[in-house]
Amino acid sequence: MKKTLVLLGLAISCLNASAQEDLLAELDAQDSNEVKHISATFKGTRLHSLPTVEIMGKNTLEFRIAHRFGDAATESAGGQTIFGLDGPVALDLSFDYSLSDRFSIGINRTNFRKLVGGNVKYKLLRQTDNNSMPITLTYMGKMNVTHEKNVNGWYDNFVNRMSYVNHLLIARKFNSSLSLQLDVMHIHRNLVPNTDDKNSMMALGFSGRYKLTKRVALTAEYVYRIGDYITNRDQFYDHLGVGVDIETGGHVFQLFLMNSFTTNEAQFVPTNDRNWADGAFRFGFNVSRVFSY
Repeated sequence: MKKTLVLLGLAISCLNASAQEDLLAELDAQDSNEVKHISATFKGTRLHSLPTVEIMGKNTLEFRIAHRFGDAATESAGGQTIFGLDGPVALDLSFDYSLSDRFSIGINRTNFRKLVGGNVKYKLLRQTDNNSMPITLTYMGKMNVTHEKNVNGWYDNFVNRMSYVNHLLIARKFNSSLSLQLDVMHIHRNLVPNTDDKNSMMALGFSGRYKLTKRVALTAEYVYRIGDYITNRDQFYDHLGVGVDIETGGHVFQLFLMNSFTTNEAQFVPTNDRNWADGAFRFGFNVSRVFSY
């Protein structure tokens, strides 16, 4: 009788162990089939001057310093101004806070025309590792207001101080090295230079990042302006920048050369008067620091 009970107990134990193994195998299979979202398509919320699809993690504050020097190789620059390092300079300070992994709010201020901007950003779609969702799609909206002195009567009507920018950002991380992004932009300026100019315009931005090492990547961005939104369109040029990202712990240093001066899209996209062919490109950098709570 005792032997029978012992054998019965061993049989039950074996059945339990087998059932546990089957359950663990099933759980492992579920884990292997779990959809994972692609992360770090870009290493920052901005590449050079254009935004990326990225949003920092929940309860994360990003502080960014964006600096642009003067023209590097025009007739009045070169060695006389240490290739633009003497200035004039454009400076932008910004704070972006992520309320979730998909939603952030931010504020920035640039010294060029004393422009203050507030923005909201929401990640609508997220790329997955199994390609059930092949892209990341993010919307970003920005409202700007200038606190420049009203010395010429431009701002007798307060709404003339306002401008707006909408971005629809479509990006894909093709592999661990290459990421590309399309930026469909809509820009509206309440105040334009000439009465025949259009207040609204469209543009397409193209951004790319290619990782060379664990901490270094090549970057580039270009903006194509669409249509005859302004009477003297040929006097302005498309924005183009090339650069490098360097990661150092909690900091990301973004160094680049570009032909635009200011950092706000409502300014440098429609009326960028600098041309690479004239030597009117300049050195710039972004430095960001992330604080998590």
